Amino acid sequence: MAQRLSKKDKEFKPGSFYTDQDFYDYAPKGLASMAAQQMYFPNLNPLRKFGWLSCRLQLDYQMELGNISDKLFGLDVDLDEGLPGTTSPPNPGEHSLRCWERDGLITKAKKLYKEYIDFILAERRMQQLPKVSEQAHARHYNLAKKDHCLSDEQLEVFRYAHDFITVTPDTTFRKFEFLLFSEKPLVQKCLRFISRLAGQPPPAQGYTAYGVRVFEWTVNSGLALMGCALFMAPVGILYLGSLPPGGLFGVTAAFCFVFVALMVGLERRTGPMLLGISAYMAVMNVFLSNVNQR
Repeated sequence: MAQRLSKKDKEFKPGSFYTDQDFYDYAPKGLASMAAQQMYFPNLNPLRKFGWLSCRLQLDYQMELGNISDKLFGLDVDLDEGLPGTTSPPNPGEHSLRCWERDGLITKAKKLYKEYIDFILAERRMQQLPKVSEQAHARHYNLAKKDHCLSDEQLEVFRYAHDFITVTPDTTFRKFEFLLFSEKPLVQKCLRFISRLAGQPPPAQGYTAYGVRVFEWTVNSGLALMGCALFMAPVGILYLGSLPPGGLFGVTAAFCFVFVALMVGLERRTGPMLLGISAYMAVMNVFLSNVNQR
């Protein structure tokens, strides 16, 4: 990278530091530039789990272990039937050969079974990673096709839309990530305004690394303010307003519906989604019951 920077950037001096921005700007077009983009935008990571291949390997492991199990059981039966209550086998040479064969199968089974267990545990961890939506994957695919000059053969691995996952824990921010690559004038103006507020230069070709962090803070701040509004607004209406009981219930139901719609849209994990909805409705019911007792 230092050698390429010295050729491409006249301001770069030998011994200077280089950053993710430099990799993003000067990586050769193709897989190198795509890797730099995935490093530069951590959320933009088209990572495949190879679901069909995983299931295919599981079947192969099960078939092979099943065959070993059947053979081992048959050898145990043969050895048992070859010793009908006597202290020595009728055919010592054959008995010894069967014992060696059984020991070899056991050794092979131990190794293969350990691989199978490790594979299953890895698959369990893989299943816990959230999937990438088809819409988000389509944006990533179009970006790779447009900006990285990949061939059809290289793009083929990205066409299995249902096979992509993410290792990024913040899946909520991913839903707003497409704005960073939007070409709409209004969105571009908002992004430039965010950059100026953060004291960063406006983006020229693609968004800046520092701008991504600022944009993420902006999104998280907006979501936090929205959450506060969904709590404070109904509480203010219930306590400060003079609505009849039917109106109070209607306000509570309306805000609960809005909160449920947001949680379903933003939180993909079922457990946290149900927990958040239950907590919000419990708080709202407490306030509603207290208002009715005044």
